Amino acid sequence: MASPIRGDLRGLPPTLVQVGCDELLLSDARRLHAALAVADVPAELQEYPRRWHVFQVNAGVLADADRALDSAARFLRERGLN
Repeated sequence: MASPIRGDLRGLPPTLVQVGCDELLLSDARRLHAALAVADVPAELQEYPRRWHVFQVNAGVLADADRALDSAARFLRERGLN
């Protein structure tokens, strides 16, 4: 019942959703992205094949984690949110 998908998402800032395709919450991430679009929130969904929950913590070891963090940094910079 505390899922952000059920909340009022209007007015949220631009949102980046990163998810691994082996993530248990993959469908929730996709639904969140869709709900953000309905709420007119600029949102980007990035899916990483063969990756798991919080794979980004493997930065420095896993190339996809490095790419994901670089992408998140770019997302913030492009929106002046850094």
